[in-house]
Amino acid sequence: MLVVSRNWRHLLIIALSLLANLSIAVIFYNILRIEIHLYSLAGITVALGMIIDNTIVMADHIKHNKNRKAFLAVLAATLTTMGAMVVIFFLKEEQRLNLEDFALVLIINLMVSLAVALFLVPALLHRLPLKLVRGKLFVRRKRRVVKVSRAYERFLLFGLRHKAWFLVFMVWLFGLPIFFLPDNLKVEEEHTVVWARELYNKTLGNSTYVSKVKPWVNKVLGGSWHWFTNYNPSSKRSGDRSRTLLYARGSMPDGSNIQQLNEVFLDLENFLAGFPEVASFVTTIYNIDNSELEISFLPEEEFRVFPHLLKNELIRKANQIGSADFRIYGVGQGFSNVAYGEHFNNTIELRGYNYDLLLAEASIFKDSLLVHPRVQEVVIETGNSWRGKPRYGFVMGLDTDRMEEVNGSLSSVYQELLFQSPSDTRAADIWGEEGVTPVYVREVSAGQTSVWDMHNNMLMGGGKGFRLKDVGFIKRERTGNRIQKENQEYILMVSYDFLGAWGLNSIVRDRHLKQLNERLPVGFKAVDAKAGYWNPGEKTQYWLLLLVVGVVFLLCAVLFESLLQPLAVIATIPVAMIGLFVTFAAFKLSFDQGGYAAMILLCGLTVNASLYIINDYNNLRKVRGRSAVSLLIKAFNHKIIPILLTTISTILGLLPFLLAGFKEGFWFSLAAGAIGGLIFSLFAVVLWLPLLLLGAAHHKKPRRL
Repeated sequence: MLVVSRNWRHLLIIALSLLANLSIAVIFYNILRIEIHLYSLAGITVALGMIIDNTIVMADHIKHNKNRKAFLAVLAATLTTMGAMVVIFFLKEEQRLNLEDFALVLIINLMVSLAVALFLVPALLHRLPLKLVRGKLFVRRKRRVVKVSRAYERFLLFGLRHKAWFLVFMVWLFGLPIFFLPDNLKVEEEHTVVWARELYNKTLGNSTYVSKVKPWVNKVLGGSWHWFTNYNPSSKRSGDRSRTLLYARGSMPDGSNIQQLNEVFLDLENFLAGFPEVASFVTTIYNIDNSELEISFLPEEEFRVFPHLLKNELIRKANQIGSADFRIYGVGQGFSNVAYGEHFNNTIELRGYNYDLLLAEASIFKDSLLVHPRVQEVVIETGNSWRGKPRYGFVMGLDTDRMEEVNGSLSSVYQELLFQSPSDTRAADIWGEEGVTPVYVREVSAGQTSVWDMHNNMLMGGGKGFRLKDVGFIKRERTGNRIQKENQEYILMVSYDFLGAWGLNSIVRDRHLKQLNERLPVGFKAVDAKAGYWNPGEKTQYWLLLLVVGVVFLLCAVLFESLLQPLAVIATIPVAMIGLFVTFAAFKLSFDQGGYAAMILLCGLTVNASLYIINDYNNLRKVRGRSAVSLLIKAFNHKIIPILLTTISTILGLLPFLLAGFKEGFWFSLAAGAIGGLIFSLFAVVLWLPLLLLGAAHHKKPRRL
């Protein structure tokens, strides 16, 4: 603001208005007991740009027109943004819980900003008036405005003559949803007419068309929408990519202890100490399953060949250590000598209130999966973690017939086996100045009993000796490490590997999921665990965006008293979405809740600039004897500077989260999507909106706001 206006009073008015907004908003946070966390902070951050928007537009209008007639345009723009937030409350519970505070914080700030724009900003301008400077610089600027306006007028006249071509171009740029058409219509789909199904399968469902022609048709006609729905997001979501770092993650088998793992890493640290090119190394050990060695290099060595050489040396060292498994990555291709294959490409999460019934259903589901020839190794697990590994336990089984032959029983075998692996015994308590200290007695051979000893040591039962191997067995089996329960629901994971293309994998998984949910009793459900709570492939959340469009249309129709001008406003939203699509697809960014929040924001923010121009345009239409083109250009000249300032201020408010990198998750995707959409929204306001608006100029003249 200071760079553009070169006026300290202007900057002071903006700063005081912003301070008042935030101070009053904090009072409402406290009254409504809104917690400040990741998502509410994001709402505050985004709200800062919108608060400044309302202040800039109101101050600029009062400065030039000496009235508050711009307030209704500010009101319309703010209400449409608040209306866009309503869609969040219609999301599924697990999605709504994350974004609910984001929406509430945004709505509170916007409501407060309306009061500040109506009452505080005019009062500040009365006490700190902004004078219009008229000098040589003012005259030169007016001349430039006249030249630009004439060129802009020629463009609009050209666009009006070729409006159909502009319409086709914008529709093509956004994309036609023909890529959603199925490859063929199956016979089971009884809702389709027989002749229509046969015609579709012979034309758009023809095997030659589907395999050779359809991919090209989808790319050519699908536009940015097809590009967005088919890109592969980047996995660079964590880590500081500004420096070259090498990581070695280690784990040890069950039964090991943290001291043994520490000795392994001490050996690695002594090995690294012999390389002067290494700047530092830090070892972090949480437990035997989760430990990490982070290695950094001297600045002059970071982008040379040494990090790759050291990685190869670490791989050689890891292969020599037989007691621990390692994953080494950071430069080049990652290495792992982990023997267990715990990472399955499919995981189905089952939830229910009865654990036994849930386990039975999981077993039935496991058997149904194994029937498919492409499904490999189905495992029922009690948890799922990216750094976890399969757990194993020793299971004992007894033959009742043989137990009767030796006059033994389950309790007698259990008591005899306790002596094979004796536990600590609390023998006494010692009283001291600091309280009681318990004394435990431990046998020298404790913890050293082997499975062979269990099988072959003599046991006594009913006066007759026997060995466990004669009446039963002890064997090592994979098992869960806990019974998991969340929100009064037990949780089981059915994990499996599918051999084949990802598309075919999705079809098979969705089909089995549908069959399983149809069979499960009330109170039980199954979901795709790898998709998580936020599933980009789910369609419901995107259809809810139509609710946002409906709210925007309704508000604009009431305020403009027109049905045509709201359509012109709504037509700018797809242009902003093109910017979001291109941003995520071109840079291969991961689309999550932050991206969806950016979609909702753009539905509200994009229309704001359109509302300011239409409001001035409607007010100027009362002037007789001027063409619609000249009136629109005048309205455009009045509001283009505030529009540019508000858009740039919003982008600058989001820029720090974009610069923070992929590791910021929600913040990064929110900033990237909103910034890309806002940049394209300027093209919508400058090039697209005037053509649509002028096309409706000869219809009923709406009342001014």
